[in-house]
Order: sequence, then structure tokens, then C-alpha cells
Amino acid sequence: MKICRQSKVKLCFLIVMIFLFTIVVVNSNVYANTVTKTISGQAVLTDGVEKARKESINDALGEALNNYIYGDMAVNHKFEQQIDEIILKNRNRYIKKFAIQNEHTLGELYQIELRVELKSQLIERDLKKIEKSEKLKVENLLLVFMPSKTGFPGSGLESNSHETSALNPPALERELQQELAVYGFTLSGADALTPELKSMMSELLASDESSARQELSSAWFKGMLVGDLIIVVRASEIREERIVSLRKSFWQSQAEIIFIDMKNSAITHLPVVETKIVGDDYVVGMQRLTRELSDKVCSYTIDRLLRDYVVPGGSEERIELECLGFRQPADFIIFKERLKSLRTVKEVNLQEFAAGSLTLEMTTLTPAELLGEWLNSAAAKDLNFRLHATLLPALATIPADQSAINNPAVVSSRRYLVQVVYGAPDSL
Repeated sequence: MKICRQSKVKLCFLIVMIFLFTIVVVNSNVYANTVTKTISGQAVLTDGVEKARKESINDALGEALNNYIYGDMAVNHKFEQQIDEIILKNRNRYIKKFAIQNEHTLGELYQIELRVELKSQLIERDLKKIEKSEKLKVENLLLVFMPSKTGFPGSGLESNSHETSALNPPALERELQQELAVYGFTLSGADALTPELKSMMSELLASDESSARQELSSAWFKGMLVGDLIIVVRASEIREERIVSLRKSFWQSQAEIIFIDMKNSAITHLPVVETKIVGDDYVVGMQRLTRELSDKVCSYTIDRLLRDYVVPGGSEERIELECLGFRQPADFIIFKERLKSLRTVKEVNLQEFAAGSLTLEMTTLTPAELLGEWLNSAAAKDLNFRLHATLLPALATIPADQSAINNPAVVSSRRYLVQVVYGAPDSL
């Protein structure tokens, strides 16, 4: 009987130990998914205590995420834009809870201290997606124009619309082709769309990015349109509102842009492009509206293409341009500004200058061969000279001493000879 009682005691002890062990394991798993930060935030007391309190809490929460991402995780700041869009703008998703530790006013400042519990495992998972974001290369782009749509949500403009779009499809396609070539993309326009494709594109334009990910798929378009990436553009009709007191008119138009990435199976909505013009001359106003909207669509499209497909995976290259034949400083200054306008050019420096000859050194993410094509085709557009660029053999940098031979900073430089040729515009 005594032995039986001892056995029961041992069994109970074993069960209690297993239970306690289970609790420890469960708790360790829970806490492994979070990290706690004690962080301060502040705001100006301009509009009262309540508003300042809310703003200082928001400031502290944002600082907690920044501190964890760039401090603890040591994430490279080159991913800052993606982190801002994906994590910081949706911060409530990554904050488990927070508690106020201390709060007080200091002069015109409201200061608060929070204990913030972050969902570290979720943050780390999403950071891996951002950091690994080397996308499959896209080269062949297809530009699709959708028919104009009427109406501006919440614009309050009168419905006095003109049956015309502020986008000229052939002109926009031509401008995009010229600029995209230097970054390694080829662009072609789509022929007439079938009713089925028009319906699918309209549905896609009407959706937001999150619903597009869930309900729509780039795979829908396989076999229906040819291209690594399809750029869909639709502009609203031009809207006009008369300003009687000023004897002027207010014109407005918008454009929507989406990317259908066939290689990486992704759909991306770009921010809506909007232009507004006030003037008293209808023809001039329409010309300005069209020009500004086209420029914005080009800029939005190219910037996003470079950010997603060129810059993250690009490697810097140092290129020297030895330019012969500039007759006046003004022409060289214009040429230098055009070089700097390339979105993948990081720096342009004047190295040497002599009569009729100058050398530029530039750091670029654009491959040298593509840069040469751009110099010969578009760099001197609408100017009184043209360029003939020839890629010379690479010049190896000679190290100053033997220890520099294995120094990775010692690199070879690509060198171009650029001949500047003047002439009448019709002869260029």
C-alpha cells in the first residue's frame, strides 16, 4: 500500500513537471515572436494637449520601428523607400501593444515614453522579402492605352467635360521609347484590344493593389498579350469649370497607371497622376495640360521601372567622357545637365578642361554600352550640335604601391571619346 502511494506521488510530480515544462516552452515561443522597446516621442503643443499627445505617441511608435529595423536589424538604407511603403505606413500591423511609461510637457513640447512590443518575427519576414527583392529581369515592355473614363471622384467639378483625353498615345509612346532605351528596356505599343481584354483591364484599373493581389493575377493575361511587363495607362477626359469672376477656366485631367509583371507574377498600381491648369485661352490651356500630364506619366513610369528593376540590382560603374569640340561653355553646361538628368547617373564631375577639350567623370548604374547609344541618339536632341561617342578600351588604374594591388577600391574605368559636331539643324 505504501509502495502504491509512493508511485502515485511520483506520477503526480512527473505530470506537474511536464505541465510546467510545456508552459515554459509555449511562453518561450510566444516571446520569441516579439521584441520590446522603450522609446520616446514628442510633438509641439500648437493645437492643444490632446492632439500633441496623439502625435507624440505616433512619433514614438514610428521611432520604435525605425530603431528596430535600422538599429537592431541593421537593414541597409537603400531599401528605405520600400520599407516606408510596406512597413512604416502600415505600422499597426507590426505593433502588438504599447503602454505609456511617462508623459510630461517641456516648454512648448509634449514628450511621452512608451514601452512598445513589436511583432519581430513578422517584421523580419517582411524585411527578408524586401531585401531579397531581386526581381527577374524584364526587357520587353508593352504599352496599353485604355479608353478615357469620365469623372473625378470627389473633385466637385462641373460635368462640363470635353470628349478628349489629355494624353496623346503615339507621342507618349515615342517619348517613353527614347528614354527607356538607355536603361535597357524596349517598348512597343499594343494593337486594338479584344472586348474581353478591355473588360479585364477595366476591372484591374478599378481595383486597388491589395485586392488585385488577391483576386486578379498576371497569369490571366498570359497568351493574350506579349511582353515581360505590360504598362496600362488610362486618362480621364478633360474637365472644365468656368471661373466667371476671373474670365478664366479651370481644366483638370487624371491618369491611372498599372504594371502587369508577367515574369514575376505581380500587379502594381502607381499613384494617380493629376494635372490642373488655370488660363483664359482654351488652346494654350489644353497644350499645357497635355504636356504636363504626359511628362508626369513618363516620370512616374520610368522612376518605378528603375526602382523595381534596375537600381536595386544595379552595380555602380565609373565612366570617363573625353569631349572634343565644344565651342562655348554654355553648350557644355547644357550637355552636363542632360547627363545629370539620367535617373541612373549619381554624379558628374569635371576632371580636366582645356581649349576645345574637357574630361567628365561620372558614376552611373547604366551600362556603358547603353550610355553610348543614348549619347549618339538622344543626348543632343533639339540642340545646335550632335555627338559621336566611341567606347575606348578600358584603362586599368595603376596602383601607387604594391599594397594597393589587392585593394578592391582600385577599379578599371570605362572611357568614351565624344566628338562634338556643330552644324545647321537641318544638316544634323
